[in-house]
Amino acid sequence: TGLFRHSLIVILLTGMIGGGCGQKAPAGSAPRVLGKQGVDLSSYGKIELDNSRIEVSSINQATEGKENLVKGLGAPYWHVKFPKETAEAWVVVDLGKEARLYVLAVRPRTGQLDQLWTGNTAVLEGSNDKVEWIPLVKLELKVAELNDQEWIAFLLPENIGSYRYYRLFITDPNFLSLGGLAIYGEGGIPVVKPE
Repeated sequence: TGLFRHSLIVILLTGMIGGGCGQKAPAGSAPRVLGKQGVDLSSYGKIELDNSRIEVSSINQATEGKENLVKGLGAPYWHVKFPKETAEAWVVVDLGKEARLYVLAVRPRTGQLDQLWTGNTAVLEGSNDKVEWIPLVKLELKVAELNDQEWIAFLLPENIGSYRYYRLFITDPNFLSLGGLAIYGEGGIPVVKPE
């Protein structure tokens, strides 16, 4: 019993000392940003995405995959596996190097605004190793004030830091689909609006 007690004490002490390493801070500490439609993003540099830079938590059918997020047409769309096995859904973007984001924009699935998350049940997280995720901002949606035809922009605070990987992490059990994803930040190409 002496060896068991000694081993138990070592395990407990190791857990107490090293417990914060590799864990993320609670999302409750992240500031909240409200998504808005009709935002002029022409002064921001858009970071071009392709399929190789995106991972998703699941897909429902082959035609409802991650490639539809970069098309950003609202339809076709990305749809999580249904019926859902977990309330969590996510999209990870790999920028290839550390860069700061200024705006995250999402487009609802056409005709299915009710399949977005509601309230602040989504968080933008950052990481440089895809192991430790740091909650940066809560992404709040007031779905009753939105339409299914326009992009929803989240203007991010200046102090969120720079990361290689960004993850849109959604915990709304009713979330099912997303019609597009766009990011704006360091190294992006300015969007020129037609005159």
